[in-house]
Amino acid sequence: MALGAIDLYIFLRKLNNPFIKTAVAIGIMIFISYNIIFYFASYYFSFPVKYAKDWSQQDEATVDFIKTGKSYDKIIVDSKSGLKYTSILFYAAFSPEEFQKTEVRLPDDSEGFSQVTSFGNYELGTSIGIRTITRQTL
Repeated sequence: MALGAIDLYIFLRKLNNPFIKTAVAIGIMIFISYNIIFYFASYYFSFPVKYAKDWSQQDEATVDFIKTGKSYDKIIVDSKSGLKYTSILFYAAFSPEEFQKTEVRLPDDSEGFSQVTSFGNYELGTSIGIRTITRQTL
């Protein structure tokens, strides 16, 4: 980028026609102004509206609610809730050793990734189904 800017500067200095120099300089200023306006409009106005649901702002409050509530035998988290298991691990300060001992994963997909379906007393997934839920299940 810097080399291109230097070459452009040298090219403009070699131009003898002041009208072309001015036109090129105005074109460059318009281009730079457009990019700056596009950046600020995208980052501060469009991005927060389009992607706010992906920020998971309520994950900490949700995990705090689960932690401060009474002790549950099983906590079922539906995938539609948007609560990721990594948020539970982080905000609940879940022990890595305990996670590795108790995690259950689906088989690897075609690209080598697998989904966590449960760990500790947490159960995650889309096919939770109908089952007997006791008073000790959240």
